[in-house]
Amino acid sequence: GIFFFFFPNMFLLTRVTACVGSTATRGGAGHSTGGASFARAATSTTPLQPPVPMAEPVALAHDRVDKFYYFRNKEDKRVIDYLNAENAYTEACMKPHQALVDKLFVEFKSRMKETDVSVPVKKGNYVYYSRTIEGKQYEIHCRRPLVAGQPVPTSVPETPPADEQVLLDCNVLAEGKPYLDLGAAQVSPDGRLLGYAIDTDGSEVHTLHVRDL
Repeated sequence: GIFFFFFPNMFLLTRVTACVGSTATRGGAGHSTGGASFARAATSTTPLQPPVPMAEPVALAHDRVDKFYYFRNKEDKRVIDYLNAENAYTEACMKPHQALVDKLFVEFKSRMKETDVSVPVKKGNYVYYSRTIEGKQYEIHCRRPLVAGQPVPTSVPETPPADEQVLLDCNVLAEGKPYLDLGAAQVSPDGRLLGYAIDTDGSEVHTLHVRDL
């Protein structure tokens, strides 16, 4: 299987070629839910078997057949059971390596500058940039007006300057939501409006919003 370990602003991709159960055993020979068999047997010598979703072919346009079309319905019990089985499989596979995972996390985090500012980009009468703050999960998108007769700044101080305007604080947008993804953000040519699209449930369907700046 392929597992992703997510850290702020980066991820580590590692391939686990063989998952062998350690001291824990997961549910005997297997578990059957909704017609799909999710094998979870684990011993000290028997490799864990990844869960296999039930195929339910659906004919689509252009002679295409989607075997897992029902996965579009995130409320389907078969989908929920399969995802739970995937999580259990991943947990079982990685359990023997948890100490290494924790060590790598601490090392990666120690090498990152959590409070940081991106390089400003000029657009119209402003420079645009984003900043991150230690302890906060999401970026803060900002801008500063250009000063007549002054060169375009090539950097922004870590301490927000007095003339900084926060366009979009994704930490605020994420409050009370289980998930947040900023798909796109664009300022109008005259600098008056901000259009941005966000996904708040992980469906990859983004809702467009317009903010008057």
